[in-house]
Amino acid sequence: MAGLRPVVTDAQLEVLPLLVDRRRSIGDEHTRKRSQLHRILLEMLPGGGKKYLSAAQAKALLARVRTRDAVGKTRKRVAAELVADLERI
Repeated sequence: MAGLRPVVTDAQLEVLPLLVDRRRSIGDEHTRKRSQLHRILLEMLPGGGKKYLSAAQAKALLARVRTRDAVGKTRKRVAAELVADLERI
């Protein structure tokens, strides 16, 4: 039709949803890892760790934990891996 502006694609409008999805995905992953760490700390320590524990605080808390059996050592190793994941995120 005469008089209408042609449709053009805007690269920024295509990039924005990609970045939003990535940010949401990272946030979801962070929440999931923190919840897993919290659950393991509840199993390892009386009262567990505080709910909103930073990676550095969790690392310091794990350094004080002494395990003796295979289950405790495995929990501590998994918790340390989760802390490393949180640091990466």
